[in-house]
Amino acid sequence: MIRFPMLTHRHKLLFGVSRIRPAFVDDLGNRETVIGTGFWLRLASGKNCFVTNGHNIAAALANPPRPKLELEEVSIELRLITETSDELTFHKETEFFRLSDESKLFRVDNADCAIVLPDFQKDLGYYRPYVPFEENDLADEEYFKTKLHVAQDAYFIGYPAPQASGY
Repeated sequence: MIRFPMLTHRHKLLFGVSRIRPAFVDDLGNRETVIGTGFWLRLASGKNCFVTNGHNIAAALANPPRPKLELEEVSIELRLITETSDELTFHKETEFFRLSDESKLFRVDNADCAIVLPDFQKDLGYYRPYVPFEENDLADEEYFKTKLHVAQDAYFIGYPAPQASGY
């Protein structure tokens, strides 16, 4: 177990990353489950969302594209986190929790990006997302062009290099 006050800011950000496990089904009923990653973000409304790659919820965007696969279900992995009056404790135990049909999935057509507003099927107990980012932490095109400096931390969803690049 890891106690929160002992962590640096960078280490805390790592706990904001979770795995997503979508399951797809083809027209013959064959099921394919994959694993992706994403991070938790608190919106200005106070709701938590999960930011991930679009291909994690739309198989047609995968490499290679799989247009005949339809999304059947989605689960997101959460960590056991306990809290006392002055600290969070991150435990090694994790569990995947299935999203209900009330969850909202958003994807844009011009980028491999998706937003999940989760509604979990069952009670999470002490498992929960750790949300280190706020909506105003997101950088826009103007920020990248005028304010981002060399060696400054920047976080992106997914794997930034083409699969064939060898990195």
